[in-house]
Amino acid sequence: MSAVDCSDSCSMSTVEGSVSLMVPPIKKLSKRAIINRWLNREEACENEPRTIPLGCAPFAWSAEGYPRNAVNNCRYSIVTFLPLSLFHQFRPFFNYFYLFLTATQFFDVLKVGFLVTYVSPLALVVLLSLIKDAVDDIKRYRRDKTINQEKVEKLLPDGEVTVISAADIQVGDLLLLHHGQRIPADCVLLRTSEACGTCFVRTDQLDGETDWKLRYALKGTQPLDDAALSRLRANIRCEPLHKDIYRFVGAFDISGKESEAISLQNTLWAHCVVASGSLVAAVIHTGVDTRSVMNRSKQSTKVGLIEHELNYLGILCLSVLVLISILLVGQQHFEGSWATMFFRFLILLSSIIPISMRVNVDLGRIWYAYAIGQDHNVPGMIARNTNIPEELGRL
Repeated sequence: MSAVDCSDSCSMSTVEGSVSLMVPPIKKLSKRAIINRWLNREEACENEPRTIPLGCAPFAWSAEGYPRNAVNNCRYSIVTFLPLSLFHQFRPFFNYFYLFLTATQFFDVLKVGFLVTYVSPLALVVLLSLIKDAVDDIKRYRRDKTINQEKVEKLLPDGEVTVISAADIQVGDLLLLHHGQRIPADCVLLRTSEACGTCFVRTDQLDGETDWKLRYALKGTQPLDDAALSRLRANIRCEPLHKDIYRFVGAFDISGKESEAISLQNTLWAHCVVASGSLVAAVIHTGVDTRSVMNRSKQSTKVGLIEHELNYLGILCLSVLVLISILLVGQQHFEGSWATMFFRFLILLSSIIPISMRVNVDLGRIWYAYAIGQDHNVPGMIARNTNIPEELGRL
């Protein structure tokens, strides 16, 4: 079914006659998706409509082909940490320059001292940066683990209620959520504790708006109790994935009954909070398919203004170093192997470019981040990134 067909069919409030339900085909996990899961780099599903069955036996339908619901803000995995982190370490000019100096010492004609003299400063700077990146990513992992281990009540097919972790939620699950609880995935509201079928949700973590939003349960499921909902055979038809949090078009098909339209007023987006009563909701999107994740900017290595200033100073020092080396070679009227002499002077005078400045800046950042987290005057403060804490001093 095309996106247009889905929108047209879902925009109708009812469909004449009863609906005969079919179990949609099981979505298989592609090789690319398996590799991305292994690398902790899951991607959203294909941009196509989806049909989610409720009340199906596990052997008839499975949600394994959809993304996991685990929150993952880590920048690296165990496999990608070393190559990616090393790649990011050589963005500053200082590291490039000292890598060049180290490389020159492998040529006898340019060797001016012990190799360790040039390797150790670069190794110290890179090692310190690697440790800092590793500590930052471990902290991200621990914060993610806390969210992923949040407990959520799930309604089982036999009408019983079990408790699962937020990371174990799958598409098609029926969740029981209560006042003050974070909504762990994108859902369709089936029933609320209010007789009128309404509830309020807080969306400040999603759109920054502090006013509560009113949501409505589907008319066909609001009167049903837990046992009836667990046995309900229905299909939820959803439009293709997109990141617009203010639009949703879908349909709710119940076996033997008329189809009911699903709009934005019947949805609950992930990371919103239940502000009133309790409710039962069916999961339609998990993990990277949720609106909150799709609206999140792509992860990038943040650098402060001081990085650009240090690079500028480093290039300025290099210009002075090159000028001095040219003058020293020029005193010999560029005779003989003057190019070799130029590089030897460049290496001998390389201390003009202070790599220790990089070490001092990194150590300072680590201390700033620690001090921010230990500030008792501002409880709950967390330095999520040790690359830019000094930027607070510019405000």
